[in-house]
This record gives sequence, structure tokens and C-alpha cells, in this order.
Amino acid sequence: MEKHEDSRSPMLSVITPFYNTDLRFFTACVSSVLNQEYKDFEWIIVDDGSEKKYADYLDDLGMRDGRIRIIHQDNGGCSAARNTALDEARGRYYTFVDSDDTVEPIFFSHAIDELENTGVDIVYGYLVREQLDGTIDRSKIDKIPWKKRHFAGDDFKMAVRSAIAGEIIKGSGIEKLDAYTVAPRVYRRSVLGDVRFAHECKYSEDSLYNFMTLQKVSSLTVVNECWYIYMNNSSSIVKDVDEQKQRQNLVDMSYYYNYLIEHGAYKSDVALKVFHMFVTIIRVLSRQMSVMRLRDFLLDISKEDFYFWFSHIDAKQYEVSSQFSYLLRSCQSGQFWCVAILLKVHPYIKRAKNIVKALKQK
Repeated sequence: MEKHEDSRSPMLSVITPFYNTDLRFFTACVSSVLNQEYKDFEWIIVDDGSEKKYADYLDDLGMRDGRIRIIHQDNGGCSAARNTALDEARGRYYTFVDSDDTVEPIFFSHAIDELENTGVDIVYGYLVREQLDGTIDRSKIDKIPWKKRHFAGDDFKMAVRSAIAGEIIKGSGIEKLDAYTVAPRVYRRSVLGDVRFAHECKYSEDSLYNFMTLQKVSSLTVVNECWYIYMNNSSSIVKDVDEQKQRQNLVDMSYYYNYLIEHGAYKSDVALKVFHMFVTIIRVLSRQMSVMRLRDFLLDISKEDFYFWFSHIDAKQYEVSSQFSYLLRSCQSGQFWCVAILLKVHPYIKRAKNIVKALKQK
């Protein structure tokens, strides 16, 4: 493997934002990072205003391993913490690991081998989700028929389009590229190290960051290996969902839509991405809100310009199911389109019908 230019700097910078993370999860994260097969890395952990007991724990951790750098700052959110680490990173490459997740021992070594041997600026691996009962489902990865795939030229353009839309572009022969998260990705710092997370996006920052980086490169490699374990930690602030956060997601969607359109993305692709995000928001809230509260939420957000966004979607461009096409047409019609979504995604149809009745009574 080629040596990096500055022998005093590590090959890889690992970036982790930290805010009062349950130490049961964080100790597992620490073990997985420090036990990587590849050892030439620095680990920048940014304490984003945690309580003193957590800050003290981090300081002690930093004293135990010279590769760990602890930075304390006032609370500014995940994006601000990551941006602070990006400012401090010294590695030729960099990656992100959340404080309540774990990484597989091969992650760093296999990713860097791929970057060094191919010259691409980004390499993607796969993550799997570990549930609270400890089970892990790797079937999605096992079903992929190839070991690795390199995207360049027209294939790269179609892969980026599918990543934005969240669906396969019909006739492209390119499977959907998952760009919802920055894990597990490794980026070349000389090319992408100046890209920063947008403070305007509070909960969709990973997706937007990925598209910012994809705009600056012309190829990437995807490796069909599990590199990252996403912990389903219901107590995590990153994964906690409530009405306020979902309303912020709606704000993020507007910023997200405008940014991508301004930077040359296809309107139909971006609008379809927003549609997927909106369906997710309704699905989450429908499982938490009372019928009347959800009714008020749907009526309130129906004043926004979602109908304008969805009108740009040309479903014929994508490989989608007939059920999805019907759902989309229902939403584009504008009449009770929020409830049309709910009727399709909510697991309890009887409750969904009650919501329809409540809306009609308004």
C-alpha cells in the first residue's frame, strides 16, 4: 500500500460526534474502532456539550490511546460537531462513525485498500441494523450478486440519479445507490475535505452531505461487504422521533429540494426523494399521535407546497410498483392526499379510516 505524503499524519481520520451517549453503546463503539485490523488512524471525538460525567469519561479515554483526540465544544448539533472534526482532520481519508454504532474489524483496511488501489475518491460499503434484542439481518447484503462495483461515466450519473430519487431509473440497468447516510463511507480529503454539513438541515444532514460530495467526483466504488452495524437505540437523540423533529424534517425538505435543483439535479428525481421523505414522516407520526392530533397536523402541513413538488414527479421514469404509482397519483390529485398516504402505509387500516372521518368532520 502506498504511503501517505506526510509521515506524521495518519492515513485515516475517524470522526465521531458525541452527546451524552449511553455508555453501554459507546463502549461497544470504542471497542470496535480500537480493534480494527488497520491501525494507522486518528479518532477525533467531538464532545458537543455533554454533561460533565461524559466529558470526563472522554478525557480519560483520550489519555489511554494516543490516536484519540477529544474536542469539547458548546452544544451545536451533530452537523456542527462533524464540521469541527473536519476542520481538525489530518488524514488522507476520512470517515464517520456515530457514537452508538459499531464497525466491523475489516472496515478501515478494506476501504483504504480500495481507495489506494483504484484511485476513486469515495468508497461505499454496507451497513446492517442490530435490533435491541441483538439480532442482525444480513440478508440484503447476501442477495447482492456481485462483490464490488465501480461506477463511472454514464453509470455513475445514473447511480447518482437513483440515489437522489430513491428508486431505480427505468432502463438504466443500475441498482439504487443508498445515499441516506454517511456510514459506512470513506472519502478522500484532498478532494472532499472542504465539504461541510449544512447547519440548515437538522435531521437530513447525511443525505445532503452525500449529494454535495457526489457533485465533486466522477466515480465511486461500492463494496458488497458489511462494514457498519447500526444500533437500533431507541434512547438516542439521533434516532428519537417526535412531532417537533418531524416538522423540522419538513423544513429540511424545502432546503434540500431547493439546493439540489439549484445544483442541476432533475426535478423529478428530487421531488420523488421529497415524496419518500414525506411518506416516512407520516408513517412515523401515525404510530405515535392520536387521531385528532394527527388530523390537525395533516391539515396544517397541507398548506405547504408539497403539491407543487409532487407535481414534478414522472413515475414512468422509475421502476416502481403499481401500488406505489397509485399512491403517488392519489397524492398528486391534491384531495386528502395526506390521508391517501396514510391509508397505504399505516398497518392498521381501521385506524386510518377513523382519521379520514375526523378530517371530513373538520
